[in-house]
Order: sequence, then structure tokens, then C-alpha cells
Amino acid sequence: VCAVLAAHGGGEEAARGVVLAVTTTSTAVSGKPEAAEQQQEAALVVRSQGSVAVARREFHVGHALAQRLAADEPRGCVAATAGGMWELHLFADAACLLAHAANVPGAAGPTLDQLLAAHAHCGEVAPEPVVMFFTIELLRALELLWAADVVHGGVDPTSLALRGMCAGGGDVAVSVPWRADGSGGWSQVGLRLGAFHRSIDLRLH
Repeated sequence: VCAVLAAHGGGEEAARGVVLAVTTTSTAVSGKPEAAEQQQEAALVVRSQGSVAVARREFHVGHALAQRLAADEPRGCVAATAGGMWELHLFADAACLLAHAANVPGAAGPTLDQLLAAHAHCGEVAPEPVVMFFTIELLRALELLWAADVVHGGVDPTSLALRGMCAGGGDVAVSVPWRADGSGGWSQVGLRLGAFHRSIDLRLH
């Protein structure tokens, strides 16, 4: 753990943690031997000792959002509702968070930051309709957070994962034009807001 953290430096990157993609099973997560084993994509987020409070905050906010938005968030615009924050382990020199990969930006597919970097590498800018669509997705996610009494505290392109696009298994097919009600496959694509390590639960204050 120490070697992994040392290789990735400090600062904001240390606060976000080092993300390792792993595969687990439903029985390992649920602890119920009678449950049928099913592989799931998971992410292990490792943070240094100085970021233990950050890990606790992300774990708490993730659980709070999963409970408060369970019935109101069918699209998956907010990461904590997409599979769960499973376990948090605190050690003398580190904190390890195990979560569904969909809850950790960059673990289950590219982030908005990577998409914009790809456009910049090609000397292009994102098309205006795409920018408008992503803006609507971001506002929808923030609206859900505010309704759940949570302030994100660190929205940037690295905290926004692409949902239903460029992920394993291919893109989700959608109809043209865009439909605001989410029909035609549009509810399965967009952005997923995550990285709650700087978030504030207003119900605690």
C-alpha cells in the first residue's frame, strides 16, 4: 500500500486516492454464502494516512446518497446509486475503499476529462450539441444532490464519468433526436457524477 501511494505522489491526487480495478463476486461483497456467485467490476481506492478523514467522508456521503436517492435516481447520474459503496477499511498507514466500479470515475470507463483531452489532442473542440447535452446531465446530477442535502464541493471534468459511452461492451444505441424524457435509450447515456471526497452532508450541520 505504501509503495503504491508513494509512486503516485501527493496533493489533490492523494486526496482522490489511487484507483485499482479489481473483480469481485457477489458472495464476497454480501457475505451470504447461499447467494449465487456473480462477478462484478469493482474499484479499490487507496489513500494515505493523511487522507483517512477524506475516505470516511466519501464512504458516508456515498451511503447517504444511495439511501436518499434510491427511488428518485433511475438514470444513474449520481455515482453512489450505481451499485453501492461496499466496504471501507482503515489501517495505520492507509484507508481502502471498495466500491462498485461505476461509483468511481475512471474505474469503469473514461471520464469527461479524458474525452476533452482526446478532442484537444486532435485539435478539436467538442460539438456544441454534445456540450449542451453534458451540461444538462451535470445540472440534473447537481439537482439530485441538492435534493438529497449534499454539496459536492469539487465538480470538475475528472469527477464526471461517461455513462453508457465508450465502456466495455460498446456504446448504448440511442434514437435521434435527443429526448428529454430519457426514452429512446437516452436515459442510459450521459454523465455520472462521483468523487465525493470533498462533499458535505448538510444534514450533519
